[in-house]
Amino acid sequence: MRESDCDPCGDHGDRAGPEGLQGRTPARCRRRPRLRPAELHPVRRRRLLPRRATDALPRDTDLVLLGIKSWDPETYRKLTGPPLKPPLDFARRLAELGQDTHVRFVLVPGLTDDPADAEGVAAFAGGLGNVSRVDVLPFRKLGEAKWQALGMPFTLHGTPSPAPEQVAAVREVFRSHGLHAV
Repeated sequence: MRESDCDPCGDHGDRAGPEGLQGRTPARCRRRPRLRPAELHPVRRRRLLPRRATDALPRDTDLVLLGIKSWDPETYRKLTGPPLKPPLDFARRLAELGQDTHVRFVLVPGLTDDPADAEGVAAFAGGLGNVSRVDVLPFRKLGEAKWQALGMPFTLHGTPSPAPEQVAAVREVFRSHGLHAV
């Protein structure tokens, strides 16, 4: 949220922005115009945002992009570090609130390409009732240079991008659960 998007209360200083959704900006500043789509990724936000988000989230946010990296708890933990349960609980809460949500599923050969993985996420997302779109994202190595710059090993170095046929097949799994998959 830009400062110009809120009431000119003058008491939130440099706290405008995504932090406003985390409860740091006074509630009177979190009014329309609605925020731009915000990716509420539990790992990037260190799982603080899902716990702090209030029931006013749908009023303040047009869309939530929710990454569910894997349906298998062990694979999810291997990819992200934290357990799978918090994002699933958050997804259920968003459904209860009627919050429009896009699910993002990254197809990584050798990690998330097991048909049971896509089937599990698709069945879960299809049962929520608030998922208007699923982005099946083919793995790309665009972030490898960032990892190298940070001096961290890029553990997916030898991982290829999935074949277009694989991506199409996973999209069909999501579509078979009544979801709009792109």
